Amino acid sequence: MAELHSPGGAALRAADAWEPLRPLMAAHGATIEPPVFFAAVSRAFHGCGAQSYDTQHRQMWQSLPDQFQHLVSDLLQQLPPPNHRMSALDIGCGTGMSAELLLRTRMGAFIRQVDLVDPAQEMLQICSMRQSLLSIRHRLVCGRLETLPLRPHYDLIVAGCVLQHVGDLPEFLRQVSLRQSPGGVFLHLQDPNADAHDDPERQLRVEQFERSRRGLIKRLSRRIRQQGAFPAEQVQAVNQELLDLKIVTAPLSEAEIAQIMGMRTTDGHGISIRQMKTLLLDYRLVATRSWAFFGELSSALPPEYRRRERALIAEEMQNGTQVGAVWVKGPSANPTRS
Repeated sequence: MAELHSPGGAALRAADAWEPLRPLMAAHGATIEPPVFFAAVSRAFHGCGAQSYDTQHRQMWQSLPDQFQHLVSDLLQQLPPPNHRMSALDIGCGTGMSAELLLRTRMGAFIRQVDLVDPAQEMLQICSMRQSLLSIRHRLVCGRLETLPLRPHYDLIVAGCVLQHVGDLPEFLRQVSLRQSPGGVFLHLQDPNADAHDDPERQLRVEQFERSRRGLIKRLSRRIRQQGAFPAEQVQAVNQELLDLKIVTAPLSEAEIAQIMGMRTTDGHGISIRQMKTLLLDYRLVATRSWAFFGELSSALPPEYRRRERALIAEEMQNGTQVGAVWVKGPSANPTRS
């Protein structure tokens, strides 16, 4: 799932965020503006990896259903259920899994239509075959958020595993707001938790887990080094597309592609809910959830750590390595009950 904001005046205001890309671009003969380069690499990466995306991210899909359920339940505990059928948007929809998981929650009963937007046509092709979406009115849009009509059309906007890939977060969130009326819900999740990056308790938990699994981690690390983070054919296909489009004059290495795809929108550590409060001034934060307290998703944890993970989630601790949140726009954002 990826949604890269296209270049423009707002992107230029965030020029400093692109500085880390410039040396890499120069080394590969890229002369276009960094936002355009970033968008091109992302489109190629997700498009060329569409067929294997769900398999590569199997652990994420195994862990996310619970987080969707938690966030939706938190929302419905604070606000009354919708009194109308809702129009939803899945930004950077990828293969459509986020939309499917959303429809499985209690909120799914209130959704009448879903628009799914992604810059990679290959992702949308897979999305079009997802059985869960065939039972609901939906529309597939190849493009980005700003591709959509500029009107407050959506009651619910979802961004799953997207914000970390946005180059200009303030402009992206402004575009979200422009497409919602007061009372509109914005839900995002599976974002690296910048607010907990330096949290000593989080660091201690991760270190303890790594020590307990040191032998396995060494074996896994050796296997990853042997196999590579991405399939070799995906790296080759990405480079072929970039070379054909004359985006680069020399191929990118796997590590360089990973560096580009791992860019963060804040200080290099992920997404900060504290920062987002200063950006979403017309929204109220109504729910925040964190998870991956040991540095891994629950589906990758051994049983004992999985039990501890569930306990920390139940306590609503906020210092996990992943975070999600729900925001409600405008006057209706005030909770009707505590």
